Amino acid sequence: MINRLLPALALIAAAFATPAGAQTRTAALAQIKAEFAADDTNHDGVLTRAEVAARVARMRTAGGARPLSPAQVKQLTELWFARTDANHDGKVTLAEAQGEMAAIFDRYDANHDGVISPGEMAEARAGARR
Repeated sequence: MINRLLPALALIAAAFATPAGAQTRTAALAQIKAEFAADDTNHDGVLTRAEVAARVARMRTAGGARPLSPAQVKQLTELWFARTDANHDGKVTLAEAQGEMAAIFDRYDANHDGVISPGEMAEARAGARR
């Protein structure tokens, strides 16, 4: 289940919704760029496991009830790295992060119009819970 949850978490965390509640591909990639810059605390142009873990540690459980446990932080960090570190060098570049977001976006954009509608987002969330 955690493998299905991770892409949904990534998209939801990166969401930059338009007033109508839709998510555009351009906005999602721009948001990833902004979040990447914020998470790259040493400004070296890559994200390390420690930098990603720090971001994941700020996430909350469903409904925002409580923080993730250290085990959950470690598991989500490792899963994200496994999916995103395309060349397996132990660090993630902006291009790798945007590549993963683009793949997630394309998977959720069911009609391939460059926008994830509220209905498509609901389907993505429902699929993550299955």
